[in-house]
Amino acid sequence: MRCSQDGQVITIVPVDSILPPGYPNKEGKVNDITGHTLWLLMQAINTENVTFILDSCHSGGARKGILTVRLRHGNRELNRTENSNIQLLASPQEQEYQKQLMSRLNLTASDLATERKKGVPKGIMLAAARTDQAAIDASFGDTAAGIFTYILTRYLWQQTGGESVSQVMVSATATTDRILREYFPTAGLLQQPEFNTREGSNNSQQAVYFLKPDQKIPAEAVVTQVQGNQVDLFLGGIDPRTLEAFGRGAILTLVDGEGKERGQVQIESRQELTAKGKLMQTRSNIASGTLLQERSRAIPSNLTLRIGLDASLQQAKQALEAIKRIEVVSLEQTNFHYILGRISPIYHQQLQQLKVKKLPEVGSIALFSPALDLVPDSAGIAGEKVTDAVERLRPKLKSLLAARLVKLTLNNSSSRLSVAAAMEAVDGSQLVAESFTVRSAKSGSFSQNRGVRGLTSNAQKIKQGTQVQFLVQNNELVPLYITVLLISVDGTLTVLSPLPGTGDNSPVTPGEKIQIPDRNRGERYKFKVAGETGIAEVLVIATTTPLTKAAL
Repeated sequence: MRCSQDGQVITIVPVDSILPPGYPNKEGKVNDITGHTLWLLMQAINTENVTFILDSCHSGGARKGILTVRLRHGNRELNRTENSNIQLLASPQEQEYQKQLMSRLNLTASDLATERKKGVPKGIMLAAARTDQAAIDASFGDTAAGIFTYILTRYLWQQTGGESVSQVMVSATATTDRILREYFPTAGLLQQPEFNTREGSNNSQQAVYFLKPDQKIPAEAVVTQVQGNQVDLFLGGIDPRTLEAFGRGAILTLVDGEGKERGQVQIESRQELTAKGKLMQTRSNIASGTLLQERSRAIPSNLTLRIGLDASLQQAKQALEAIKRIEVVSLEQTNFHYILGRISPIYHQQLQQLKVKKLPEVGSIALFSPALDLVPDSAGIAGEKVTDAVERLRPKLKSLLAARLVKLTLNNSSSRLSVAAAMEAVDGSQLVAESFTVRSAKSGSFSQNRGVRGLTSNAQKIKQGTQVQFLVQNNELVPLYITVLLISVDGTLTVLSPLPGTGDNSPVTPGEKIQIPDRNRGERYKFKVAGETGIAEVLVIATTTPLTKAAL
């Protein structure tokens, strides 16, 4: 809603707005909606209680794998020429509409310029990214959405208090960054949502939509229609990373406004964020608007790891499909998890520019993320046979599949088990990460319970050579079995605890707090950060039965 730092006017591009003929060698008019017009439209609204959400991006973006940036090229073409004076101009219709709005609001051009410097004229404006960043669309299984829109929507579903928009945006920004790093760890994507309010107002302390939440409980879904014992559901509160686990067989609990159970719904089918289900064990009449919470997931028995296959490697299809639970799909689809392809000369040059330490050879076969990032340690040698490459990658593919399976079970935001976990440097200098089950009244973070430092903006960065340990607190009334898994930078899944080969998987007793490794239990091994630089994940899993017996 403002001019960018280089003086260019920010616009919203309608889907049918095209560049003028001859551009960028000739200037011309475009049917864009300019920031001036948007500001005037906001000012014309006869209320202060209005929120605008812009999940849009600048024209410097591009498609990257399955990531989509909604854009119309313009600046990029202009920058390739020497015609620095060439401009895109607002259409006559746009200029005339601005004049009508200014007359209606009794504003001169000078007034408009002065007032626009004060920010948005009414309410709150949320933006998915800064003006120099790209707002990303991504595919989550069979659902595609703007990452920010999905995250904000889910956060509001889980919201139960009266958090202000400034508090909500802190969480939304952190989650946006985390999902981008988790799904596309080496893509170098940076998307920082931000918000603006009217100068001099207290709108930053208002709720996102200026409404006091009447929802006292978090939820994953809502009933939209009831016909006999059949119900239609909208799954707006489901974590996009686990949506695939809410297909046929998953069970949701119907709850009233106080969170008391009123019955259950078993999902019979799901399409994107809508589902059909069957009422089970209902204690009263169920109406549209009834909320539901997660009870149990349904991990597909035929869960696969989908590999997009480069056109030049079609002979790898048979070898890949011979590996159990590996599914080969076309790159035209967007629901693949990894890509098998070759290192091209251009891609090799890009890696050089990024100063990648282990440069793969041009022509070598490797795995890539959906965002076209090289999976570390997946490239072979130039001239390698396709079948040999598949066989070489077999262990890594199995590890990636196992990691995918485990991630579908993670539910710290909806689990009612009362448990908290943290990872810290052994010398106490850094609390690296912490997590707790938010729906349990007895859970709490270690930084709250122990008076240690809270997480800082760079707390998840940890130096090579740092020795770490894990802390787990069981606040349940029953024993819990704890498993700690590491998904390394290259996607390899490793069991950190219980230590493989020891046969020791004793539970954590009710109320007990343990360290892993625990010298009091005679555990003499150490965990030290080493290996490739990049994003790694540590998963702490708590179950009421040993994980070897748990139904994943």
